[in-house]
Amino acid sequence: MPLISPLPCLLAGVLAAPCCSGDSIVLDYDCLKVAATGVRDCGGGGVTVGGLRVEAPSGCAKISEVEVVYYRDRDGVPGFQAPPDVLVDQRSASIATPTQVATVGSMSSSGTPNGRADSWSIEVVDENGGTTTTSGTF
Repeated sequence: MPLISPLPCLLAGVLAAPCCSGDSIVLDYDCLKVAATGVRDCGGGGVTVGGLRVEAPSGCAKISEVEVVYYRDRDGVPGFQAPPDVLVDQRSASIATPTQVATVGSMSSSGTPNGRADSWSIEVVDENGGTTTTSGTF
């Protein structure tokens, strides 16, 4: 499963620092790329993602919907399953005119009334109704 983490911080070996930030490629397929930007990890205080950039390169089906879910995994099965998994935060973007690039705003794995998330799931729907889903842990 992919891991949302500040890759530059991991490469530099500085995650022991109080806070670290960077960008992370979440998904990189021929016709779909997802990047988490402004990823910030403050060691035990949760992970904050400044935003997600979802891109369908030219020549690929355009994006019509993106949904991101942060949750606490309770069943050990990848992807959000309610119940038993517990929803912590959720963002979505429905696009009236399908596009090559879509963005989803900031989210945090902690600091919500529903507690702290340990997992995430991203679902992208293209203009033809095709769905790509990926999930991972923090």
